Amino acid sequence: MEGTKTPTRWVPPLVGGVVGLVVGAIVSVNVMIFGGAPDGYQTSIADLFSHSPVLGVVVVAIFLAGPVVGVVLGLRVGQGSSS
Repeated sequence: MEGTKTPTRWVPPLVGGVVGLVVGAIVSVNVMIFGGAPDGYQTSIADLFSHSPVLGVVVVAIFLAGPVVGVVLGLRVGQGSSS
């Protein structure tokens, strides 16, 4: 049945986005801690930017890149499973 494949096309990108969000959050918090944030993982974004603007940009970029990379990988996995 061709109709059964259509609803599941969104599953790999959705799963990839959620996994990417979790991985991005973990990596960004670790980068923040190793970058010398004043209160470690409890540092707010505002405190992080006042401590080091470059570190703040890197942490935000990593956090935002996680879901994007996850969705892209999910789309690639979804294409491979449908052929």
